[in-house]
Amino acid sequence: MDPLTKWIDFLEDIIRKIASQRSDIALIHHITPDGIVATIFLKKALESLDAPVETVASLPEDLLFTMENIDVAKTLVLVDLVPLGPGPVSIAHEFFPGGFLIFDHESIDLNYDLRDTIRLNPQMFSLKLPASYSAYLLAERIDPSSQNLSWLV
Repeated sequence: MDPLTKWIDFLEDIIRKIASQRSDIALIHHITPDGIVATIFLKKALESLDAPVETVASLPEDLLFTMENIDVAKTLVLVDLVPLGPGPVSIAHEFFPGGFLIFDHESIDLNYDLRDTIRLNPQMFSLKLPASYSAYLLAERIDPSSQNLSWLV
């Protein structure tokens, strides 16, 4: 099996597990085009699996404040937004008991412990893909009608 198929299989498995919890999910995304488009596709995929999803834009320097102001969600996914220090990881584990995931494509080596955070990054499969393209392939697999939005990537 090729690395791209393995990556999307892995991603689909994780997203289906999150959706099956049936608890609210917050997608906090960077305000870059890649982060916005990736969030659109992740939201579509999760909603196709009947998962309640909210999206919130954030700058890296506002991440802690943004996380502290999410009331309902039990699971947090950071989209194209990698915490550059351990503070957001500690807060995320405290406020989001359903899980904490980082969906990114950066080649940043984090010099702190992620604890049980799941980092979804195509570089784990030797792939260099933007977050938006990975999210598109995932959404297309879960809901083929997502092909109508392929012009976004």
